Amino acid sequence: MQKKFGRFYGYDKLDSTLIKADTTLGIRNKEQVIQKKVKEVLVNSGFSEIYTYGFVSEKDLELSNIDSEIKKYAITLKNPLSDEYKLMRPSTIPSMLQTLATNSNKKNQDVKLFDLSRSYRNMNKEVEQGEVPLQENILTIGMYGDEIDFYTLKGILENVLEAINILYYDVEKETQNSSYHPGRCANIKIGTDVVATFGEANPEVLENYMISKRAYLAEVNLSKLTKYAKTIKKYVEVPKFPAVERDIAIIVDENVEVGKIEKLVKNKARKLLESIKLFDIYRNEKLGTNKKSVAYSLIFRDKNKTLSDEEVNNLMEFIISELEKKFGAKLRK
Repeated sequence: MQKKFGRFYGYDKLDSTLIKADTTLGIRNKEQVIQKKVKEVLVNSGFSEIYTYGFVSEKDLELSNIDSEIKKYAITLKNPLSDEYKLMRPSTIPSMLQTLATNSNKKNQDVKLFDLSRSYRNMNKEVEQGEVPLQENILTIGMYGDEIDFYTLKGILENVLEAINILYYDVEKETQNSSYHPGRCANIKIGTDVVATFGEANPEVLENYMISKRAYLAEVNLSKLTKYAKTIKKYVEVPKFPAVERDIAIIVDENVEVGKIEKLVKNKARKLLESIKLFDIYRNEKLGTNKKSVAYSLIFRDKNKTLSDEEVNNLMEFIISELEKKFGAKLRK
């Protein structure tokens, strides 16, 4: 009735008044702040952001070797646009592989992409009960190129974690995820939470998508990371005493994980170790059957005094001794 009255009486005859409403300051929540920082790290590292659909087909899941345990949580649409968009994706990997395949077909030689989107999983029959399924924000990384390898991707993820102030985590070998190469895949864990999986794509999967180069993938669960991330960076004073740098190269069995070596060194050096960085992995028949050489750059610093050469040498001898006991390591000279 009011609308009709306004029309008949004439809107031009009605007085104009300002809307009465409280104004609020719009701010990002914690997860949005984290996403912004993650994007900045990746863009500054030469990555391009892509946007993908939240729908996939059963064929996509098959081509990507998505585990059957994950497939069973996929949500089937009642009225899909086509068979290509029949399922709400339980994994973001197929979408990234499709994009990498498109770039490979167009002869793009070096590709570094990331996608920040959601996965959808019907974990406990929520959809059948009229409830919202599990939706998690996933950072998916896809890359290939002549200068890219497993450790390039690992370094990128370390930079991402550092940017959101996550400094303590474990890197453990992953062999069950068939979308990845069984010997070149790892999980990043914080406590018992697996917050990321990354590594080289399974050669079988690459063949399915007709990608001729080695490609590398990562799935980072930003919804889980938000629990551990800190949006406010804690600053420390500039060190008063100099650092001491040492390089170490050891020969170990091929199956010894570099993450476990790093963890042992950190535990034994404790507060004196400021940083540890892997800078070389070398394989040669002269090293022995199924042997590899791994080399690290170690930086030591004492916040209260200048470290003497004798103190650092003793600490290095202790670390080498522990590596020998734990992994049968031999110092490469």
